[in-house]
Amino acid sequence: MATIRKIRSKWQVLIRKHNLKPIYKTFILKEYAVRWARETEVKIEQGLYEDPTLSKTTTLKDVLAQYRDRVSINKKGYDQERYKINKIIRSDIADKTLSQLTPIVLFEFIEQQKKLYTASTINKSITIINLALNFAERFLGISLNKNPLKFIKRLKESQ
Repeated sequence: MATIRKIRSKWQVLIRKHNLKPIYKTFILKEYAVRWARETEVKIEQGLYEDPTLSKTTTLKDVLAQYRDRVSINKKGYDQERYKINKIIRSDIADKTLSQLTPIVLFEFIEQQKKLYTASTINKSITIINLALNFAERFLGISLNKNPLKFIKRLKESQ
């Protein structure tokens, strides 16, 4: 059962369930708080609730490093992939949290990369980021609403 309480001029919802961390969220209107509490409790009971806090604290750098150390190490082309992953880790986009990764942020990253690298190299970087995000979702239990790379088109490579 959710607890809804008024704190100053806002409404705070607290949901406590067995085997789950307490879930807090604050709203301006009470009706929004009640609706969110009901929806969230139903998701928890159905087993569909995914905790968004991990995606707000985990950076792309962390996910790429874990992908490199756990998955990529078993691949035949590990040395080349490690080099590419380390190059992405050194870039500015690696400091973004997973919740900050949006198609716009990734598009800006691609535009910066266009000044330095060929389309083929950029596509390889995009593929590695996509693999790392899928790894985070499947094996690390980090819930992403949508993979932001789903909306990004690959660059046309010259032949």
